[in-house]
Amino acid sequence: MASRALKTDADRDGWVRFILAQSLPLTVSAVKGADRTGAQNRTIAMWYQDAAHETGEDFERVRAQCKVEVGIPILRRDDDEFRAWYDATLRPLPYDTKIEMFIRLQIPVTSIMTVKQATEYMDLVQRRFLSAGIPLRDPEARKYAAEFGE
Repeated sequence: MASRALKTDADRDGWVRFILAQSLPLTVSAVKGADRTGAQNRTIAMWYQDAAHETGEDFERVRAQCKVEVGIPILRRDDDEFRAWYDATLRPLPYDTKIEMFIRLQIPVTSIMTVKQATEYMDLVQRRFLSAGIPLRDPEARKYAAEFGE
């Protein structure tokens, strides 16, 4: 399956040429927004590490809890297809079973979010950790640490 993030007119024109070159029948879909960014990926992983270190929880458990408690509601709200799948397969399960499934099966949540959704997710996760008294490293500080060889 081909997928592209279209950010410029040239990107869109190239995608149209690609579609026109395909044989029919063909199924296409479009999602408004762009995939989350590498900086978002690095920051949220850093925050999972911070929370795991502070609470003594396993990194993967912290990550799964955030996906289930914060990410799932965002995707359920914004994506009818995801909501239907989740409600039919995972929603009826007990909380601990869901967490284990997200750890063991690496069910995609944040990796299928747009930049806007990932930003909302990060804001909510940050608020959740900070309100629980978990200090989080500043993602901007990474630039300076790298610059000074730390």
